[in-house]
Amino acid sequence: MRELLGQGFEVAVVKDATTAAMLPEGNGFLAALTNFRYMASPV
Repeated sequence: MRELLGQGFEVAVVKDATTAAMLPEGNGFLAALTNFRYMASPV
């Protein structure tokens, strides 16, 4: 996603097609969504 943004593309992330680890230290899915919102156009 960062590479595409760097090339000038508008990027959208499909939330239902994203997954990440659930660890005792935190929820990777929620962390990924937070990061995506900072970079992508819509999530």
